[in-house]
Amino acid sequence: MPSQSYKKFIADIVGEINYAREQKANKTGKKPKRISLKLVREVLQAIPSAFQDLEEGDRVKTPMGVFRMTRRKSRLVRIPNSEEYAEVPSALVVKLRPGKQLRFEL
Repeated sequence: MPSQSYKKFIADIVGEINYAREQKANKTGKKPKRISLKLVREVLQAIPSAFQDLEEGDRVKTPMGVFRMTRRKSRLVRIPNSEEYAEVPSALVVKLRPGKQLRFEL
């Protein structure tokens, strides 16, 4: 079962999108098309699988900013309980460079 904060997050997204659609509809005089919680949930669940198809160096430009795949170097970490060291292998990670609007909103 998803946490309450996840549900609120999805509800906030739906509310913002529907509000923006209503504002646009008021200007044009047309009836706004509303989106559902189910649609937003499906989109958010599809994002991780979309990133799995990317390779190192790929970039995806979105209204939020630019997502890029980079390789994180392998490194040594200390295990707190035993004070021994272990090597963490290199991995592909997704990094976001926020766009102007996202930086302004935060």
